[in-house]
Amino acid sequence: MPTSPSSRECCRKDTIKGVPGGFRDGKCNSLVYLVRLSYITGQARTSGSLAGRMLIMIFRHKFDSARGLATASFAAIAMSSVPAFAQQAPGTPAPADDTQYDDQAIVVIGVTKQAANVQDVPTAIVAFSGDDLTDRNVTNIQAIAAQTPGLLIRESPNNSSSINIGLRGQVQNDNLATVDPSVGVYVDGVYWARSYGLNADVLDVRSVQVLKGPQGTLFGRNTSAGALVVETNDPDLNRFGASLSASYGNFNERIGTAVVNIPLIKDRLGVRGAIRINKRDGTVKGYSLPSVLAGTPTLTGARYNNRDILQGRLKVLAMPTDNIEIQLSGEWYDSEQQGAARFLSHASPALGAAGTTLANYDLANLDRVSITLPLDGITGFGPSTQGIAPQPFTNTKTQTYRAGIKFDFGDATFSLLNSYRKVRSHSINDLDGTALVAGNNDYVIDLEQYTSEIQLAGNTFGDKLDYVVGLSYIAEKGNDNSQGTTYTGPAYTSGNTFRSNIKNDAVGIYGQANFHVTDQIDLVAGVRHSWDRRKNVSDNINFRVGSVDTLPTGANRCISPSVLPTADGHCFVTASDSYQAWSYTFGANFHLTDDVMIYAKTGKGYRAGAQQLRTVGIVGGKDTSIASLPEQNFEHEIGIKSQFLDRKITLNIAGYYNTVKDFQSSQILTVPGTTTRYTSVVNPADLRNYGVEADLTVRPITGLAFYGSLAANNEKYKNCANDRCPDYIRDIIQTQFNVGGSYEGDLGFARLGLNVNYSWTGKVHLDAFNREVDDIAIALFGSTAPLANPAVAAQLGALAIPDAEWARISTRRSVGILDARAGLKFGDDDQFEIFAFGRNLTNERYLQHTQYLFSVTTSSIRNDPRTYGVGVSAKF
Repeated sequence: MPTSPSSRECCRKDTIKGVPGGFRDGKCNSLVYLVRLSYITGQARTSGSLAGRMLIMIFRHKFDSARGLATASFAAIAMSSVPAFAQQAPGTPAPADDTQYDDQAIVVIGVTKQAANVQDVPTAIVAFSGDDLTDRNVTNIQAIAAQTPGLLIRESPNNSSSINIGLRGQVQNDNLATVDPSVGVYVDGVYWARSYGLNADVLDVRSVQVLKGPQGTLFGRNTSAGALVVETNDPDLNRFGASLSASYGNFNERIGTAVVNIPLIKDRLGVRGAIRINKRDGTVKGYSLPSVLAGTPTLTGARYNNRDILQGRLKVLAMPTDNIEIQLSGEWYDSEQQGAARFLSHASPALGAAGTTLANYDLANLDRVSITLPLDGITGFGPSTQGIAPQPFTNTKTQTYRAGIKFDFGDATFSLLNSYRKVRSHSINDLDGTALVAGNNDYVIDLEQYTSEIQLAGNTFGDKLDYVVGLSYIAEKGNDNSQGTTYTGPAYTSGNTFRSNIKNDAVGIYGQANFHVTDQIDLVAGVRHSWDRRKNVSDNINFRVGSVDTLPTGANRCISPSVLPTADGHCFVTASDSYQAWSYTFGANFHLTDDVMIYAKTGKGYRAGAQQLRTVGIVGGKDTSIASLPEQNFEHEIGIKSQFLDRKITLNIAGYYNTVKDFQSSQILTVPGTTTRYTSVVNPADLRNYGVEADLTVRPITGLAFYGSLAANNEKYKNCANDRCPDYIRDIIQTQFNVGGSYEGDLGFARLGLNVNYSWTGKVHLDAFNREVDDIAIALFGSTAPLANPAVAAQLGALAIPDAEWARISTRRSVGILDARAGLKFGDDDQFEIFAFGRNLTNERYLQHTQYLFSVTTSSIRNDPRTYGVGVSAKF
């Protein structure tokens, strides 16, 4: 599919080395990037053509899932062999372990979803090839954030297999199935609606791209802040290849990886498989709390924050003719982990004096937990020792299947991509972070996702206009269940059970064009219209066991007072919501020279409204079951992409200003006068962000490179009109930079490779939930009744952590992390390698998450300590 062969583009032929599908037969020719049309099967009453059915849904605003359509769609693919969107040109040699990229010319997603040089795309993009990730010691998705200033990726506090992502002042801080992200994740063109299984290693990856700013036109809803795009290696149809690697590190870390590529029929059919086993003992030792308090710490033998992960992928690529590409793939993830391990990071100084006088709550142990408790744990013990109960764990299994086909008609390419993804996860968290059985949450997730997308991309008017149009559909269904339990004394237990059956459907129709006014000037325009329909059937129960509450022992009651239980004790509430919105992108870019481009653009992104999974009915005259409003990001960006001195220096700078209307925030609140706490997704205000991002790479001589990047963001709430607006904004990075260098040189007997990277991140607010004195009464008495006693009420107020102290303990300090890797490569084409690595070499320990509990304590989760090891690899 030829693109405009301007002098600007053709002059880059010599810089794109080994790029699959980049330039064929000496012409500037880019393949369409795998595009997904999200189509979801379900329970349709009728069937018909995919496009026709989707259009009917759009015009009627109906979103019933269509099982018949799914069957028809997949059958059509099967009859033509089952699809793949290879960006690798048939016959292009490529090593089995990875595709080689020139760092200055990584192929990324262009403005019309066609492959493009990263320096020619008028938006802020940080892109890494598979080799980049290996050399920089980036082994998992979470570590990409250290290489990408402005990007925050952290392990979810509720599930160690999932991650939360933030970018340019927007973040998803809860992993509920009714809350969508603001940074969409796409793996081989497929949108992963939920991040379970994403806290994984980068396995046989061709490239990782971080697209900053609203991407709603091409990628759809829930990319209002940006997109994280992961592309894995496709089969090579011409050469057999295989690679093996193994490493061993401290904490008994064992990682083994195998990749094999088999061309079954030359130029026509190939298969590629990859598998990785990642095991590690826990980094946190378990001590019994009574023994610690007695001054004789005794190990329990338990270890937390271990790893036991198995992940694999299989891809089949077929080219029955020169203009038809078909791909089928499956990806699997299986993890069993003891964690995440929380610790008691702070206790109110007043707690010890009050503990002996408050009835119905056993503080005999808690008041002896170092009242001047430091942030790194119990006094006298470092951040790698703690006792916790109950035992936290996370068990997650995911499976993802793709089927796609592409027809290349020369000046246009038609593609269809279908997918199915299944997530099952069970986790238990110890909320208080002590050996006391004081509070825990139990989560069970069982979700299915179906997606489909059709797309037509090409160029016309004598290659003056590149375009893409498409239609997408996604459906998600399943259960998101949780139970929170609080033990407020030997004879009293309370808790809430939140069960939710969800069904989400969405349709999008879009188009975008890039008009080449001259060889130097391009104009870009694109729009998308999105429709969302959501349904949530919740069954939320409040249970009590003990004599403090007025309910009989073991009785259940509906959390929502307006809901009457069914005969078998269920409390069903049904909520249905629909949304629709326009997203757009308009911009212009001007090439001052072949190597210097300036651009300006404006865009709007859309994040769907969030339903209340943990609804508690009418609170203070407000219906807590009402969904939050959609979040809309209006952003303006200007930038320059440049290369100098024969492309030895690459400097890219971008500045942006955005206004996020109806900013979504997940907050923990308490029903006044009751024992019930609940999570509510609200729109506390609008949010304003502005900032600057810069990336610099210098290659003074062959084999030596220095790199650095910087991001600074200023955020502020606007139009905050209610008491649910926190004092500060959580999980947003204000300042971040990284610097590093790499060297490759021939020692005669081997090739030496060195890489050192230092990443610094400024302070980050970890929690911003509102706090209420009622919380204390609930924690200590199971109800707020004691507040009627003025003396007790005064005592409870004295227990609360002062705001100034809370601001300190809930803010992660600025921190710098040093990583390094060194390797020796031997043999032809660097066939063998021995290497050593180190992560967090200065052993910086900081808080990744802090939660405010019972108004008198906080519990926290730490980052990993220093890790290091050695390894070997071979490719054939």
